[in-house]
Amino acid sequence: MQQVTEQMTQIMAMMMPYMWLIANVGLTFLVLGGLAWLIWLYNGRATWLLRLSGRILVVLGIFFVASQIAGLLLGMNAFLNLADPNKYEFAPLPFWMIGLPFIVTGLFMRIFGSFRPTH
Repeated sequence: MQQVTEQMTQIMAMMMPYMWLIANVGLTFLVLGGLAWLIWLYNGRATWLLRLSGRILVVLGIFFVASQIAGLLLGMNAFLNLADPNKYEFAPLPFWMIGLPFIVTGLFMRIFGSFRPTH
């Protein structure tokens, strides 16, 4: 059990530098999904983009929430720093605070995307 915990801690530590990139991908799909929703409201098109954005946001949201849970089980602080670490400033944003909005907005997009057929 100790070996598994140690290996999971190493994986979590190696994964941390890429979490900003993954969060930025989620923000990109959040913006794309918002634009697709506006197009969808205006003329009923872009349903495929609305559904795709919703699907990706739900997956990324589950990933961030699962990373938060894994970090808690391993005794690690799983967060993104919003401040400048070079100035020794820290403004932690826990992973669940990133994942939960992704899940909620992704489900919202998926529900609205199911109202009309794909064009």
